[in-house]
Amino acid sequence: MYRSGHLGVALVFAAVTVGIAPTPTGFVIALLIVATERIPDYDLRTDLLSHRGFSHTVWFALLVAVIFGAMAAVVAAVGDIYLAGFQRAEFVTDLRAVYPEPWYLFGIVAGGTVLGIVSHLVADFLTVGEGEYGVQPLWPVWPNYEVPIQLCRADSYVANLLLLALGVITTVSVAALRLL
Repeated sequence: MYRSGHLGVALVFAAVTVGIAPTPTGFVIALLIVATERIPDYDLRTDLLSHRGFSHTVWFALLVAVIFGAMAAVVAAVGDIYLAGFQRAEFVTDLRAVYPEPWYLFGIVAGGTVLGIVSHLVADFLTVGEGEYGVQPLWPVWPNYEVPIQLCRADSYVANLLLLALGVITTVSVAALRLL
């Protein structure tokens, strides 16, 4: 799947997220979905990983989500400690009242990251491929299981364009419904 196809599927995931949770948190998660959807294909930039190998599994999605969520929680905790030193300033008191708790920020970032990477996997499930070109989302626990959707070739210009169009239409539709 090309970038446009992956982006289209990520936009569908993001739009559904905002449709379900039309809150600032929902919008942040949607932004994270779009920002992280391309991470599994970083395996193309190194000889250490095979394409559609470990980086295209649910375990990789969970690992990256925990790492990103933990980094966000640490930043939140350090920021809260730093702001605690300025308790006498009224604006800092107001800021700390809306400052996210580390566990909450962990959940937002981890959730958005998992959904972004899973959106990438879903897009790849749609492509034709078996063996080294297939997606084995449960590898190595269930190494021979491949998601058997296989609707199009990964290099299909039409399929990638249609997925991008689907993502844009879904996003615009959710935005229009929110404005009504």
